Amino acid sequence: MNAERLRQHENQLEAARHDDTQGHAPPAVPAWMAKTPRSRAAQHERYRRAQEHLARLQAANQHYSPSERRAPDKLVVSTGDPEAAVGVDKDHVFRPLYTIQTVRDVDSSFIVSYDVFAQATDAGTLPSMLERTEQLTGCRLKDVLVDSGYVTGIDLALCAQAGVTLYGPWKANDVRVPKATLLFTKVQFQWLPERETYRCPAGHVLKRVGRETRGRSGGREEVVVRYGVKAATCHACLLRPQCTTGKKGGRSIRRSEHEDVIIAHQAWMETEEAKAVYRLRGQTIEIVFADFKEHRGLRRFSGHGLARARMELALEVLVHNLLVLHRCSKQKQHVPETPPKPDDIAA
Repeated sequence: MNAERLRQHENQLEAARHDDTQGHAPPAVPAWMAKTPRSRAAQHERYRRAQEHLARLQAANQHYSPSERRAPDKLVVSTGDPEAAVGVDKDHVFRPLYTIQTVRDVDSSFIVSYDVFAQATDAGTLPSMLERTEQLTGCRLKDVLVDSGYVTGIDLALCAQAGVTLYGPWKANDVRVPKATLLFTKVQFQWLPERETYRCPAGHVLKRVGRETRGRSGGREEVVVRYGVKAATCHACLLRPQCTTGKKGGRSIRRSEHEDVIIAHQAWMETEEAKAVYRLRGQTIEIVFADFKEHRGLRRFSGHGLARARMELALEVLVHNLLVLHRCSKQKQHVPETPPKPDDIAA
């Protein structure tokens, strides 16, 4: 429900509960409303928590840039499971969702860390998982292999500060519609560190024209500086058709406050050493998810609420790790002893 519909249902529910306290049956009970005074009290509590969660979503929405901000009536919450995020799952069903995260050792099938997040994507979960892993194991991770959803400017800066080497492609999952004309990309603009600005392929120097703070997932913020060329200069440029399709203003470039670590990460991921290490990810973590879904039936949680979801995942991880240890012990029992060498016997 969005805010307006939730408010209407809450008013009807409060009126019905008022009749319940007076000992009278409500004159009309809609199909969505609980049928007994006790169940209506529980339903009212879920609606109250849904209203609180929706208020937090609306507050977070205001931190996004106007282009990324959603209309207030498009923000919705689940009244059946208020803590969950609402979105489309992999079976294309619109429903309450939780996201599970696991950290697995690349040298074995052992899961060293896990958690559940009340959101529909993986964005912003990496810092929490690093802390969670240290809490559960007592050790700090040094090398982490992730997919591109975890590789953002903020996450790269946090990993650099914590001494963690992050292996993962930069925005490899982005789906963009190709433009009709091949335009200059940001890579083709030269960064001038001594002047803190860019030079375009035509040799024009861009000037700083704005600074904005953009809201990111997990309530985080990122400072972005915008550089641009005057419209008159851009319109007179011979390379304009290859640079921009805008008819009014000139070409502009945005630079994140974490741009240096982003560029360094992109260069690092192009090395053969990084590629060799990153290939290990496909051989490890995807098997865990396949095992959970196919052999443990964890395609959906059995209960409502974040606490129950975390408990169910904890039991799944416990079973998984116990089976890993059991298989390891059986393998050791069947390993034949190495016969002694003649030199060892003589000694």
